[in-house]
Amino acid sequence: MITAVAGPIVDLALSIEGVLTPIERRALADAQREEGTLVSRINTVARILHALYRSRQLGLGPDPAWSAEVSARQRELDDLYAALRATRATQRTMLMRAAERLRRIRRANPAGRHFDAC
Repeated sequence: MITAVAGPIVDLALSIEGVLTPIERRALADAQREEGTLVSRINTVARILHALYRSRQLGLGPDPAWSAEVSARQRELDDLYAALRATRATQRTMLMRAAERLRRIRRANPAGRHFDAC
């Protein structure tokens, strides 16, 4: 069962869940777990960056070490967001493939009966 999917594709995911093959279900679940891990890491790095900027407001920066740490954390955040976009693109691709399969099933069966395609 699909429990969490990125943003606007939730309805699509729920409507095509029965069309996903077991391999696709596992791959989608793996991508969802990876998305959760990435979001958690993004939040952690963002909290660290927030603390660094807060320390600067308190007069503890900007020294070269502080600037280097901020730059490193910003690069890490950029990399994490790129990985998150890639993971969401993978999910979207899998769901769109399954949605196309569902459309073919519905076109082939105008009576509206749904037979498992898996």
